[in-house]
Amino acid sequence: MILAWALLLLQTGTWSSIPLLPTPRQEVGVAAVEGRVWVIGGIDADRRGSSVVEIYDTPTNQWQPGPPVPIPIHHPMVAAVGSKVYVAGGYTEPGFTPVANTFELDTDTLKWTRKADMPAPRGAGAAVAHNGKIYVIGGERGTTVGDTAVFDPVLNSWTPLAPMPTPRNHHGAAVIRGRIYVVGGRPDNLAVNEAYDPLTNTWTTRMPMPTARSGIAVAAIGNFLFAFGGEGNPASSFGTFPQHEAYNADLDSWSTLEPMPQPRHGIGAGVVGNRVFIPGGSPVEGYGTTAQSDFFAVNEDLLLPQFVVGGGYSTAITMTNPDPARAAEVTLSLTNLSGSPLETNLNEILPDGRLRSSITMTIPPLASRSVNASEGSSATLNVGTARLRSNARISAYALIRGAGPQLTVYPASPARNVIFDVRRVQSNGISTGVAVLNLSTEPATVTIRFHARVTGEEMFRVERTLSRGEQLSRYVHELFAELQNADFAGTITVRSTTQLAVAALAFDPTGVVTIPVVPIE
Repeated sequence: MILAWALLLLQTGTWSSIPLLPTPRQEVGVAAVEGRVWVIGGIDADRRGSSVVEIYDTPTNQWQPGPPVPIPIHHPMVAAVGSKVYVAGGYTEPGFTPVANTFELDTDTLKWTRKADMPAPRGAGAAVAHNGKIYVIGGERGTTVGDTAVFDPVLNSWTPLAPMPTPRNHHGAAVIRGRIYVVGGRPDNLAVNEAYDPLTNTWTTRMPMPTARSGIAVAAIGNFLFAFGGEGNPASSFGTFPQHEAYNADLDSWSTLEPMPQPRHGIGAGVVGNRVFIPGGSPVEGYGTTAQSDFFAVNEDLLLPQFVVGGGYSTAITMTNPDPARAAEVTLSLTNLSGSPLETNLNEILPDGRLRSSITMTIPPLASRSVNASEGSSATLNVGTARLRSNARISAYALIRGAGPQLTVYPASPARNVIFDVRRVQSNGISTGVAVLNLSTEPATVTIRFHARVTGEEMFRVERTLSRGEQLSRYVHELFAELQNADFAGTITVRSTTQLAVAALAFDPTGVVTIPVVPIE
């Protein structure tokens, strides 16, 4: 049996600058909507609250003015739902006067609308959007608070929630897989990382950030949270942090990435595709402004295990660049199951028939490219891995054709714990296959359980140890002795001590269908 899937892996990235912010400011609110980054309010060079709104348009690489905020505002909590940007709380003049105001900006009509006030005034908190609602967490109103509340734009109403265990301000927050992770902040500089679950209205403590800091920008891409900059750095004469650290929510672990080109604080982040935009801020502790604006582009890999060619099989990979302005530089590399280069005929790219194990291509904005690998039916069957490395976000899928039904391959995400549906009807030729790949550099202890479809009761389990990079591919009935000669319907859970890639495929006489594999939080 041949099982294949695409796996999205987040690796390192690169920094790039964009045109200078027209109005230098710190303590701004930042949100991204449909390829545009909105920079709202802040403290200007005269140390006063600003009502200025400026918009960076990523397709044209240009700044343009936006509609001013109804009141001067700095340290606001800002997030976007659909085409609407919401500004909650913050400080207004004189000085640091906390407000409870909520404003909605329609980015299509460029009009502001006053909405229901927050339950209490505060500034210097954090805001995120999740499931069409705005969550505002922590902040300060003369004293630091752990207040948490959610705004429903449809009902125009606020609901108080369980307070954050560690009251703080000048922190950052981002949503990963339905949970809100809140990191850093002050009083003093904190490394605290706490996660809020909107389904249960509860908080849990997670692995703290390596560098305690506040005044940071935070964003999430995929399963990773990125924390940038901050202030209160005793090791710097400017008092700012260059640190850029990434949190893997699935592994509850942190890693250090390339530092900011210019250390800053009083910043916010807006995500467009695989890029995190950080406009303005202050390069020195306390008051200060800069027009410096950058983005960090997260490099992504699409991993397609069990690339198959020869022996009557061929693989076709199609890639699309969804960015309207940036070309994607993509490198396709092939390795066999032992990790050595797999050379084959990438015949759409190299029509002369030369064999290659890797090739680099440029995909223009909004364009697609396909790579076909095929050899004669008498050629030796080669199985391995195809990896697509790109400087920009791309979508990709693969088709594997051979003696049996065609396999269509779609991206999947790494996880330690997952669940999916399975069934087998022998008389109709219906069965389910599963493939598990250990992504870690350490051995993985993997527990696979079969659960009754109606009750969820565990019926059977098996354990396997997978070495670094090892893959297990089986039909479900081959995994469990009790199911080898039986028809069944149920669910499978896979739990591991390390991060895995898991794929599930439903086989029947009409073809092969990818079964959704859902992470278990």
